[in-house]
Amino acid sequence: MPKNPTDRCRNPWKKCDRHDIVVFIDYKGDELPICERCWAEIAVSDHEWGNDPKPKEPEKYQEKEDEEEEEIECQEKNGKSLEKEST
Repeated sequence: MPKNPTDRCRNPWKKCDRHDIVVFIDYKGDELPICERCWAEIAVSDHEWGNDPKPKEPEKYQEKEDEEEEEIECQEKNGKSLEKEST
């Protein structure tokens, strides 16, 4: 599987120099060789990699969704109270 027999594991999350490369991952625009042991760890982890220069941060998106929901609820309450006042 190694593209080059001298390839060493380049796990971006921990130091490793093994040569038993089983997969290449695209991490921040670089194609990194990953050994069997590191791949087994990465595959079950929650690490993200890819070309996206700014990885999505789920917590921030969740906060934004929560704020939008609160705003909608507030608008609905205000709309309902205005309807009651006008009748």
